Amino acid sequence: MILWYLPYVREGFRPSGDGFSATVGWRPQTRVNTRVVAPGKPAHDTATRFDLLGPGDVVGIDPAQVLRVLPAPNSQRAEPEFFPTVEFDAPDLPWAYSPIPASANRVIPWLCLIVVEEQAGVSLRRGTTGQSQWILSLDPAVAAHELPVLTESWAWAHAQVTCDTQAQIADTLATAPDRTISRLVAPRRLLPDRRYLACVVPTYLAGVVAGLGEDPEAIPAASARNLAWSSTDLPAKLPVYYTWSFTTGEAGDIESMLRRLRPAPAPADARRPLALRLASADAQVVVDWQPPLRRPQQPSVDPRPAAIVAGIRAALVPGTGDGPVVGPPFLGEPWVAGRPLDPITAWTPALNLTPMARAAAGLGADLVRDRQEELVAAIWEQFAAYREADRQQRLQQLSTIVENQVKGRLQQAPIEQASRVLGPVVAQAEPEAPSVGLRTAVGRRTTNKIWRISARTVNDGGQSLRLAPSSRAALPLSPAVSIPPAVMLTRSAPAVPRMATGAAPPSEIGGAPPPLADTQALLAPDDPTYQGNRFAPRLATPLAEILAERFRALLLPSTAQIGPDSLLAVEVDRAFVEAFLVGANQELNRELLWRGLPADPRATAFRRFWNRTDESDDIPAIAGWPAAAALGSNSAPMDAGVLLRSEIVHRCPSLVVAAVPAVWGSDGKRRPSGNPAALKLPVIRTLVGDDLLYVGFAGLTLTAMIGQPDPSGPAGWFIMLAENPVDPRFGLDPPITPAPAPARGNLSWSNVRVVAGDTYARASGLPAIPGLGFSFATANGASVANVLQQRTFRAFLHGTALVRPES
Repeated sequence: MILWYLPYVREGFRPSGDGFSATVGWRPQTRVNTRVVAPGKPAHDTATRFDLLGPGDVVGIDPAQVLRVLPAPNSQRAEPEFFPTVEFDAPDLPWAYSPIPASANRVIPWLCLIVVEEQAGVSLRRGTTGQSQWILSLDPAVAAHELPVLTESWAWAHAQVTCDTQAQIADTLATAPDRTISRLVAPRRLLPDRRYLACVVPTYLAGVVAGLGEDPEAIPAASARNLAWSSTDLPAKLPVYYTWSFTTGEAGDIESMLRRLRPAPAPADARRPLALRLASADAQVVVDWQPPLRRPQQPSVDPRPAAIVAGIRAALVPGTGDGPVVGPPFLGEPWVAGRPLDPITAWTPALNLTPMARAAAGLGADLVRDRQEELVAAIWEQFAAYREADRQQRLQQLSTIVENQVKGRLQQAPIEQASRVLGPVVAQAEPEAPSVGLRTAVGRRTTNKIWRISARTVNDGGQSLRLAPSSRAALPLSPAVSIPPAVMLTRSAPAVPRMATGAAPPSEIGGAPPPLADTQALLAPDDPTYQGNRFAPRLATPLAEILAERFRALLLPSTAQIGPDSLLAVEVDRAFVEAFLVGANQELNRELLWRGLPADPRATAFRRFWNRTDESDDIPAIAGWPAAAALGSNSAPMDAGVLLRSEIVHRCPSLVVAAVPAVWGSDGKRRPSGNPAALKLPVIRTLVGDDLLYVGFAGLTLTAMIGQPDPSGPAGWFIMLAENPVDPRFGLDPPITPAPAPARGNLSWSNVRVVAGDTYARASGLPAIPGLGFSFATANGASVANVLQQRTFRAFLHGTALVRPES
């Protein structure tokens, strides 16, 4: 797919461009030519003038039209190098109410995007009845340098179409709305560490008057099509159709941030001790905290000291006295029979007897306790949807049984009796039936006759009678009776809403219904919410990001030692992930039992630790884990990943991170493969704070990432970081001395002619680019967008540097 930029898009009737509407006001007019032809008479041509809606008819836009804004609303570290933009769903929205026809592929849009620095003399308030939603007030001294030149606003609006060839643009606009947008750009020169207010405002005086709640019809004819402001006529107030605010960060675009990335050196000591003390022991024992993310080949001490294992075994043995026994919980108890503690290689004994695993499970349980109110509230909503779906299914089963009873009796009844019931139904398929009226006595007699004639003349062995399957034995059908194929006796299934837990809709009516006396939940055994015929909640929240909010250092102990602009390879401890999720699920099930919610006590509500891009789960239902499986073998394989710490994580949330295979060059150096099919995208993308991003790859080991040191073996893999090519950004690079030759995608403020006191770039100040055929004389909104779109920058770091940065 290719992104195509259009200078404007106008659909439906358009303002006439032949001088026909030169004398009218702010409402555009169009001419419609018609020809009347009558036999034996000459053709008569006539031209009719129609008024169209103009900018004075608009006081706001639907917020649903706004698809995306850049910088993001309330962003605290926006890139000052990029121009703010707003994207609309309708590809013709910026020009829909423009009163002036197109000229040289230039149309001044009826709205524009301005960006005003928050300062004294700038205020934004809510509009009153009859006004636009917001009203922006500007002091004259502020407005003089905070507003762009409107006569060039045609240059800062364009439409975008995504298709393969230029010939497909028109068809895409007509049939594929998901691949068309329009965009407004504010060519404001932003300064670092400043607070700005972005506003979509009208560009015509009529729009300003209407947005302020006044009557645009009162505008004198001579100024009806004037622009909203000029250098000598600045507004004190402007209506605002849409607004958001943001704060810029330090100078530096994505390219400069990617160039600063370096492999993170190995921390001096990545270990985090976990001190343990049992009630029966005097001295404490120290083991290593095993986090879910860790540096490769990280040494650790014995995870199960003998003294600690013996103490845990003794504490988990049930008491023999009559009094209550308070002790540590047995982890995994809802899903296993008894309390097995042997063999130590199985997941249940390993989970209970390994101090680190017990700590991970306790951490998951603590997270559930901390957020129990919101979790339980979400599950109650799921249960309400579950009960409604169950009720609908039972009603459906009852109707199926009644229907099958009626069908069976009709099959055995004589044709004369069956015709009284089936006649009106069959008549719906007969073309003659509607002419007599189905609800009249004559109509019923006529349709009965039609059906009986059809039934006696059509004989296909009963194959045309399409009855829904019955739970009892099939009843024989007389070969002499056949119903036309157009007649379907099955009823339409009542609409059953899909459950919030992901339950599939019930099966079609006509399947063998279970007995009505059966009170079990009527969900299919392969349904995600079906576990032991009980309601089983599902929560798709990835718990790693919640854990990072509370204890980020527990995800990776050396987090504080990772400097900014760093990238390092890490591996996942699958045993931690499984232990954490077991503890979270067990605690949630206990909480639901305490609160009286009738849920399956063996349910696995939490199945995601990481935020997965493929929407899959990290673990299957715990009830299905093999008893002999080792702890760490029940989750989805996750071999290698990278951890990125950079300002770019916050500034560019759509940053592309991928693994690219390396190939050996003729000079014996590694280079990224040029085969796009070999690129491997991550299956995990989890934020660990606002400046740390973890991405994990399936099927890529750290050994494969490193490769071999010489061309006789594999070249390994590169980690690629790149701007998202489907999210174009527009802007100018910081000033460069001496200024380079102007070229597409790398224009800087040094290449642009800026009028003293201006805070916006002007299209007339852009340099000519002979290689592109670009000049201001022939420029339009599409060509300006083409030269100002920032090129997609990519950075590659090989696995050898990420796994062994000291080398």
